Amino acid sequence: MNRIKYITSASVLVLTILLGVLGIYFTLRDRKTHLTMDIAAESNVLDVLHPISDLSIQFLGRDIEKEKLNLKVLTVRIMNDGESNIHEDDFDSHMPFGLRVEGGTVVRAQVASVVSRKYVNIVWQVC
Repeated sequence: MNRIKYITSASVLVLTILLGVLGIYFTLRDRKTHLTMDIAAESNVLDVLHPISDLSIQFLGRDIEKEKLNLKVLTVRIMNDGESNIHEDDFDSHMPFGLRVEGGTVVRAQVASVVSRKYVNIVWQVC
């Protein structure tokens, strides 16, 4: 009977120490931020493969269909999928951050949704 009590006490002690070590590890470990940017949705506004005869879409005086250009709506998702919030001291606030569209023109950019506007100061520079 004493042997069973000893094994049980030893097992509880080992389990308690293991849980304590895991608790300390998860409390003190360095939580990382991780910024992810991806195209969440992409849809064509004008399909140049199936033109509509009575429809003309122009941008800056150029006929999109005649010039075989494409008009798309892109939804770009930028999110912190890390384990910690991003703070101002986590990045250089003097270095510009954003995305660049090459081989195209951005007609309009807007913010669709934000979890917290408290930290969002967005300046759009559309070229």
